[in-house]
Amino acid sequence: MKQNNLLLLLAISSMFIANAYAEVPASPTSSAPTQVPSTPSQAKTKLTKNTHTLDKIAAIVNDDVIMESEVNARMDGIKQQLIHSNSPVPPDATLRKEVLENIIDMNLQIQVAHKAGLSISDAEIDGAIANIAKQNHLSVADFKNELTRSGMDYNAFRKQISDQMLSSRVVQEGLGKEITLTPKEVSDYLATHKMPKLQEADKVKAAQNAIYRDKIIAGAKDWVKKLRDSAYIKIM
Repeated sequence: MKQNNLLLLLAISSMFIANAYAEVPASPTSSAPTQVPSTPSQAKTKLTKNTHTLDKIAAIVNDDVIMESEVNARMDGIKQQLIHSNSPVPPDATLRKEVLENIIDMNLQIQVAHKAGLSISDAEIDGAIANIAKQNHLSVADFKNELTRSGMDYNAFRKQISDQMLSSRVVQEGLGKEITLTPKEVSDYLATHKMPKLQEADKVKAAQNAIYRDKIIAGAKDWVKKLRDSAYIKIM
């Protein structure tokens, strides 16, 4: 299952931002994300779901909090996936910093999505998981078993996928209408990316999708940076 675990790790970390909106939309969207507020309300310490012990706050992001248990659970899942794929595991301090920064960025985007009235249905999450299972050449049932063997809770995985999809959707809503493709960009791409197995029309479509995807990813990075600059973020 080494290959499957590696594909799983890559799917979790990058699938939705890179690929969920990889196709050029038929018509641009018109709604832009609403900016999150910059002033936080008082954040309260929460109790963990399965115990009665206090769960520490890892970070405050505007009106929301990120709990230490969420960071630890994400770290544990990544560690297990890296171990199962025989990949090197970074030091805890390095991994924690990267995981926390990723959760903060995701949290900011989800706040914008909620303010814009965006959501992801259970059916969409089920479809996304079915697609990931298919990419790993597994049935959904076998994929769930593989998640368990990799040390990841299925419900936590569903939430992570939901967050990734919601993040991708709000990026698409905010940036999709601003992206333009020129004939020169397409011809330049085709000149450097040979696709001998595709028909000419399919080559053009593939080139458009690749260029659009790259621009979405680049735009998303700049947009998230602006969100961070205008947000209240305190790492505890």
